[in-house]
Amino acid sequence: DIHLDPFYATPSAVHPDKCGSDRGADRVYSQVGCDPSYSLVEAAFQKVSSLISQGGTPVDFVIVTGDIARHGTDKLENSFVATQQILNNVSQLLHSSVQSARDGNSNEGGSHIPIVPSIGNNDVTPDYYIDLDHPLEMLQMVSDGFEAMMWPNRNFSDETADPQQEDVERSTFQTGGYLARNVTEKITLISLNTVIYSTNHAPATQNTVDDPLNQFAWLEEQLDLAYSANRKVFISGHIPPAMGSYRHSQLWNEQHVKRYYSILSKYFDQDLVQGQFFAHLHSDEFRVINIDLDDDDTASDKQWPLFLASSISPIYGANPSIRRVAYNRKNASLLDYDTFYCNVYDDDKDQEDNDSSGNDTMSAPTWIQGPSFLESFGFQDMSLQTLQALLGELESSMGVNDSATWNTFMSRHHVHAQEGSEVCLDEPCRRALLCAFTTIITAEYNECFNAPSPGEIDDGPTSSPTLQAQPEKGAEVFLGNASVLEGLALICFVILSGMVCVAWFRRFLRRRHYQQQVDHQQESLELDDANPSLTLPPEIA
Repeated sequence: DIHLDPFYATPSAVHPDKCGSDRGADRVYSQVGCDPSYSLVEAAFQKVSSLISQGGTPVDFVIVTGDIARHGTDKLENSFVATQQILNNVSQLLHSSVQSARDGNSNEGGSHIPIVPSIGNNDVTPDYYIDLDHPLEMLQMVSDGFEAMMWPNRNFSDETADPQQEDVERSTFQTGGYLARNVTEKITLISLNTVIYSTNHAPATQNTVDDPLNQFAWLEEQLDLAYSANRKVFISGHIPPAMGSYRHSQLWNEQHVKRYYSILSKYFDQDLVQGQFFAHLHSDEFRVINIDLDDDDTASDKQWPLFLASSISPIYGANPSIRRVAYNRKNASLLDYDTFYCNVYDDDKDQEDNDSSGNDTMSAPTWIQGPSFLESFGFQDMSLQTLQALLGELESSMGVNDSATWNTFMSRHHVHAQEGSEVCLDEPCRRALLCAFTTIITAEYNECFNAPSPGEIDDGPTSSPTLQAQPEKGAEVFLGNASVLEGLALICFVILSGMVCVAWFRRFLRRRHYQQQVDHQQESLELDDANPSLTLPPEIA
């Protein structure tokens, strides 16, 4: 989720009151609550370039998991042209950053480093809009915007590219928004168009189509080809075939998500698909999807891991970040991943906190290498068994207030923008997250959330804090509690020592800031139901 906003620090910026000319001009590298400026995106790509050029293990390929364009392009004048121009600017910048680093690194020999993007819901305009009956104009726009990074030999000198293969990819993408590419001698990377499966896809009247743009038939063909050639497969896309982790809403239409996993399950025992990479939620997450397909008993015992990347955009509170994934070149199994992130200015922190985080509003950001996945949780690999074990640890410590595993997970969740000990501390919040990590449709999520915990007596259904309650009501309840706690904090300040009380109160404010982000996302979703032109929250935007 790059979300370049070329209008940052102008009256046309996303959220102009916060990100426009009055305040954005003093914060060159963007800020929390805004989509990134060109300067921040350029700095992120410079970090990508440095990771390639520094030597060591060569970089084989680059995956871009969608949403390159800013939120709310439909509000811009001539939004179609504006969206394509944003895509084109990012494509050229990323291509030049990657290939110049390749050229300067003696370890990066051979052809250009493949860059394979996926189409995101903000890469079309209006948001989520792809007319299945007439998709060519929209997909042609995205294809032209992605040109520089997807097919660089058309605009750049590269004698190693295969024009015939490019023509096949181009034709497939322009008619369906998907493509397959052999990125190494062993790996085929399949980039899916997930927008057409979204519960928010428009026109909504087309969401009952069994195989939109014939992508499922094409996917089966690509998996057959890869299996026959003894290759391994990575799958990338934007919207994950899973539940969202903010509002815990269903992200894919039921018939589409079940069809997807039914197709994958045909090759489960062959270990064909070695990795699935998605994004959309602006947070560092994973999933272990438990498949229970009513019409396919053979798939009921299968589990599929997904890895969800965080964002360069800090609009929803996560630190801007990029990810470097290590895998076994012999069998394509995933080994580990590192996250590189930077801090940006946050209005909800005082100046002292911003200074201590290195949030200089004018200086180029400093990129920090966080602990890798294995370093964070103490495992030896990123296998399905590892993720299952991690879920087990999280489940067994749901009720432990100061759980080291939960603190680590929540700190990583928003890419170290908040301490894990300050967010999602109660058992219902943690149970809701765990249920979202293993289910694919609302009915399954509700069943999971209302199930008794191990050793718990089932006294009837538990009230879910997410799917049944109205978002405005949830926000109202929280703000009411906040008022009470603010009053208690004032009394505490008068009666107890000031230092102890202020420390507690600042911790509370950080927790409230996190919850208000979630409430804001919920309110935005309700507004979007009434007005499709409004910007959507991250799990659907």
